[in-house]
Amino acid sequence: MFMAVIKAKIAPGMHTEMRELSDYLQFHVIPKEPDCDFFECYIDGDNFVAIERWSSKEKMEESASAENTRHIDPLMRRCIVGGEFRADFINVNKVESISI
Repeated sequence: MFMAVIKAKIAPGMHTEMRELSDYLQFHVIPKEPDCDFFECYIDGDNFVAIERWSSKEKMEESASAENTRHIDPLMRRCIVGGEFRADFINVNKVESISI
């Protein structure tokens, strides 16, 4: 199991477009992906967050480069500050513990 948490700041005036694109991805594209167990997008003020759970990192990467999803990426990037997402990846097969 592999998880990704994708974050970005939405650019001024781009909230409506970002919502439409993320809804399209969440409700029309990703549900057709057999290797995605969970995908949900959130917009809170200027913050965009997507939480994804896939069978593997490779399957997530395959989906991101597939014809049905890769055209959405540049459209979403033009909606965010700096055109970059921040991604945190969690491989749940490797659990590490530290004391702090």
